[in-house]
Amino acid sequence: MRSISLLSLGFYAAMLAVGQVLFKIAAQQSRGFSQEPLSFASQLFRTPVFLTACLLYALSTIVWVGLLGRFPLSLAYPLVIAISIVLTTCLGITFFHEQPSLDKTMGLLLVVAGVSLLSRSLA
Repeated sequence: MRSISLLSLGFYAAMLAVGQVLFKIAAQQSRGFSQEPLSFASQLFRTPVFLTACLLYALSTIVWVGLLGRFPLSLAYPLVIAISIVLTTCLGITFFHEQPSLDKTMGLLLVVAGVSLLSRSLA
């Protein structure tokens, strides 16, 4: 049960991390857009990568509601946030060539240790 539970929460966290990557790509594509808020929003909503990210977040919300029916919020939320922090950081390093500093690496190791401790509650 524990590995299936952690896997389902990890899947949701991965959806969030991929969504963040897509939002970052949309932000990069929007650099030349008008800075007037309504015009910016209009241009952004015509960007396929932004729409894909929004769709992914909408689908992930449905997954999240399903997960909350199976797990206590006080366990699920910290686990998902911690896993998504690690995944999002790794994706940022991989896709956007962000630099992993010693502080960032140590912080991620602490997050992983926290996930390990929290996941013991899934048994």
